[in-house]
Amino acid sequence: MLELERQINSAVEHIRNKSQLVPEIAVILGTGLGALAQQVKEAIEIPYEEIPNFPTSTLETHAGNLVLGSIEGKNVVVMQGRF
Repeated sequence: MLELERQINSAVEHIRNKSQLVPEIAVILGTGLGALAQQVKEAIEIPYEEIPNFPTSTLETHAGNLVLGSIEGKNVVVMQGRF
């Protein structure tokens, strides 16, 4: 197994241990858009720093969370803060 593949699998395993949700839509929130994550129903919030091999947010004002849940009946994953 390639090192990158191992790192990805480790991150995926960690996220799946927190939630089995399969997202239909992915959204990356940047400056001024972080509040959209509050619209996610039944949200599971995972700080970036808890996810193995996952980059952390490089901007102070970005929360740095992966949020899984639903909006308007669609399964979503929201990156609350970019890196």
